[in-house]
Amino acid sequence: MTTVAATSTPISLDLTIICQDCVVGEHVTIGKGTVLHPKASITSLHGAPITIGENNIIEELVSIVNRSKEPMIIGAGNLFEVGSVIECKSIGNENIVEAKAKVSCGVTINNGCTIGAGCITPENEHYLDNSIVSGPTLHRINSTIPLEMHSATHIKHLEFLHKTLPNFHNMKK
Repeated sequence: MTTVAATSTPISLDLTIICQDCVVGEHVTIGKGTVLHPKASITSLHGAPITIGENNIIEELVSIVNRSKEPMIIGAGNLFEVGSVIECKSIGNENIVEAKAKVSCGVTINNGCTIGAGCITPENEHYLDNSIVSGPTLHRINSTIPLEMHSATHIKHLEFLHKTLPNFHNMKK
């Protein structure tokens, strides 16, 4: 019996994948490689710009809303899980906002942070690199997990989504 090693064609992350039933308002810039799942929404209430970096994953029912008259800046390599609400001032790189969490107005999140499922951050809070926030009391600890580990997993997730989402959903042109 002969065994043949499975080979996979590398997936290009140069394209932005936006499902057709997403809402992307005016004044929104989305970096290459970013994936917007069905029913995601990105809007600015006062016309201030929203800039989203490269290789982010924005899952179903995520709402990114700029309620401010100032620009909202979201870095690269972030994961916004199902039903999360983002109203922050800025988010750095390689962060995770878990399901149904809310990042409130005026919040600044540096790099490598995790906002736990269902957590609601206080307005104008600042989260330093590698902060993990969890539970109803918003318990905060500092992560010791290297960002490289998060990055490798995130890239595999992106590659999978780039390969499969267009097979099951209509895409915006």
